[in-house]
Amino acid sequence: MQDRPASAPSSDRPDPDVHDAVFEEVVFAPTPPEEWRPAELVEPLAEAPAAPSGDGAAQPLPDDALGYDERDGFRIGADEGASTALAPVRPSVALPAPAPSAAPASPPPPPAEPPRTLARRAFRDRVQMLKRHKWLALAVFLVTFGAFAAYAFLAPPTYEAYSVLLLQPNRAAGSASDVAAALQELPGEQAGKVLNQALILQQAPQIAERTAQTLLDQPGAEALEVVQETAAAFGPQVTAEALGEYLQTEIVEVAPEGDQIDAIRVQAESGDPQEAALIASIYTDQYLALSRQSGRSSLSETRALLEGQLMTREGELAEIEAQMEAFMTAENAAGLEIQTQNTVSQIGQLESQLDLARVEVQQREATLAQLERESQTVGSRLEQSATSSSTTVQDTQTSEEIARLETLLSQAFVRNPELRNNPNAHPDTRAIYQRIQALRAEQRRLAQERAQGAVASGGLDMSSLGSNGPAYVAELQRRIADERSALQGARARVSALAGRLSAARGELREKPAQEVELAQLRRRRAAAEEAAMTIQRQLDQTSIAEETELAAAQVIRPVTVPRKPAAPQKPLLLGLGALLGLLLGLAAAAARYTTDSRAHTPEEVQAAGFAVIGQIPDLSAQLKRGRQSVEGVQVHPGLVTVTDAYSREAETFRHLHAALHAGAAAPQVVLATAPASGTGTSLVAANLAAAAAQAGRRVLLLDADLRTPAVGALFGLGDTPALGEGEDGQNVVYWSTVVPGLFALTARETPEVPGEAWAPERIGALLGELRGTFDLIVLDTPAALRTADAAHLAPHADAALLIAESGETDLDAMQRVARELSAAGLSRIGAVLNRADVSFAPTPRRTTLQREASARPALTA
Repeated sequence: MQDRPASAPSSDRPDPDVHDAVFEEVVFAPTPPEEWRPAELVEPLAEAPAAPSGDGAAQPLPDDALGYDERDGFRIGADEGASTALAPVRPSVALPAPAPSAAPASPPPPPAEPPRTLARRAFRDRVQMLKRHKWLALAVFLVTFGAFAAYAFLAPPTYEAYSVLLLQPNRAAGSASDVAAALQELPGEQAGKVLNQALILQQAPQIAERTAQTLLDQPGAEALEVVQETAAAFGPQVTAEALGEYLQTEIVEVAPEGDQIDAIRVQAESGDPQEAALIASIYTDQYLALSRQSGRSSLSETRALLEGQLMTREGELAEIEAQMEAFMTAENAAGLEIQTQNTVSQIGQLESQLDLARVEVQQREATLAQLERESQTVGSRLEQSATSSSTTVQDTQTSEEIARLETLLSQAFVRNPELRNNPNAHPDTRAIYQRIQALRAEQRRLAQERAQGAVASGGLDMSSLGSNGPAYVAELQRRIADERSALQGARARVSALAGRLSAARGELREKPAQEVELAQLRRRRAAAEEAAMTIQRQLDQTSIAEETELAAAQVIRPVTVPRKPAAPQKPLLLGLGALLGLLLGLAAAAARYTTDSRAHTPEEVQAAGFAVIGQIPDLSAQLKRGRQSVEGVQVHPGLVTVTDAYSREAETFRHLHAALHAGAAAPQVVLATAPASGTGTSLVAANLAAAAAQAGRRVLLLDADLRTPAVGALFGLGDTPALGEGEDGQNVVYWSTVVPGLFALTARETPEVPGEAWAPERIGALLGELRGTFDLIVLDTPAALRTADAAHLAPHADAALLIAESGETDLDAMQRVARELSAAGLSRIGAVLNRADVSFAPTPRRTTLQREASARPALTA
């Protein structure tokens, strides 16, 4: 049942102590403004009057007179106003100015927090960030991971086939000849020039064109993927030059196999594993063939020299045999003395050694001549090396320019996806695309020049620190000096052998002429046979080396058909997608968490300068139950202090009431407002008023929202008030509610101009009368940023509660409302976080007595 106030008589006429207050028609004795101004506004004015300016206008009040501190923000505290600020303010009594007091001492600085507390707070902050923006992080993660997964499973596979070539000196296989080695192992032609060999193999047009021609000669060459791609890029008529260029730039890649070994890798890519293996195999074979052809040139010159000498020795031997046979027949010289034979044999050995020494002198002279020719051409080769180095610098600059233009083109494609398949549709993208094509053509020309320069310079690179760098010239000069020294030694041996031969011949002159002539013929035959045999052995070795020459490389890993695609690598892409998605998701959550200005937790509200005096949980579960019947009245399900008094949600409102009235300076008139609508202001004000009434206070809930009033719907009030039916024309009436001690004050009709109801004289007089009747007056006002009602009522209230909805209310908007209320004269402002996450709070256990009480009606009259 509905109750009347305790002082109301039982007759139909309402008790004169309980006024039928009106906002529009009731007339009070005029009162000077300084008599109805609230105490918390009068006192600062009395303490610090405004000093007149030069033109007589009053200066504005400082911020501390309005109750806002830039450092401390907005606070509700017992030390802000004296007892006069909490006592009922009567409109007919003027408030004297209090005596000035000494300035309070500055509080000591707070103690430093221990590292464990800071770490725990940082950890909770990270957890809160992930919990708050988990869906954003999950969405970014799924999008990133999905993009990588789509590429991993939808991209066409690419197969890689390769061979490994070991670079080695140009020595004939199986040859142990010092002559062949001396003619082939020249300075600057060593096998350690891995980079130069890789450059030649990658950029030499001859190898690429030979490979392209071999591919075009294959049966069914039109069906090869590389031929079709070349036709799409260069036109339907595929030539060996175009296919070779496409192979060099897109298909074949040559690089050193390792840092510590003299080996290079020849690798080909294709969507068909058989085709990739075919291209890599042909490219390798063409390189070996070209290198073998280049290596045979030096051996051919040696072979021709040896063949000429062998023919000469064989002719001499035949002539000596004929002379010896004719002498033996004519002279019948069959028996010569042993001494003569020994002398003749010694002369023959000396002549044989002399012939070999002369052959060595000829070989040394040939080697020295070749080295001197090499020394004469080193200047032009160095110029080719310098040209190749400058070409490398131009190629680097061209590559950087191509990368920059491709970045611009990619950005244009991102902004205009329709241009991706047709870049010529727009003049800007067409100009960039044509510039890229021109730069690529220039890059190919520079690469060919660099390769030709490397070939022309014989592998010289003056920027290298190896044997093909500056050490090449020094090594060449050393070899020339060695050859000259060896030549002088050979000539000295020839002179010594000639002297010994002259002495032996002198001894032989003393022999009979017949013996001498026979001995000479035998000696000449032996010398000719020995020389012919020696030259024949050298010729055989040179011929074998020429036929089995492996040039500068040997295949140590032949090409095989790949069984698995090299790209896309699904596990790697999925792992990278997951890692990148996680990092991007965390970054997006951190960015959103940093830039989010909404109130989510009490710590964030406190950081904005507010004192959080209450946290209200989400009442969505209670709202789903529908309206509840209490004492026969259908009340709103959100009134948990009435419908479910023992619930944890109801206890949060009792905590709010306790925090609001802690200490001796408890406010009597509390203004409840919010920056925006839909924050739950009316529900918080109604539950707060009910909790105060249940605590034994006489409470009035004033519905100050004249546009969309909600108090009547919350408490299920009827069409006619149960208490205080005033005379005709009265617009405001009292209601008794289902909560003992709680009364509601609502507007009977919505005024045409809501602002007229908040005239300072009227609302000041009304609240002045109500202060003497009720212990607590709760003003439920509309949104402060939508209407000015809260600002009009602020000078007449003792404190204000700013209701913030967790995750929705903007902190900047709260500070704006707080400044507006503070400027209106309200210095005690606190915050209440509605629909907050209080899942960490323990749920109290319900005793048997509580369960029995909850089974009965919530409240009785």
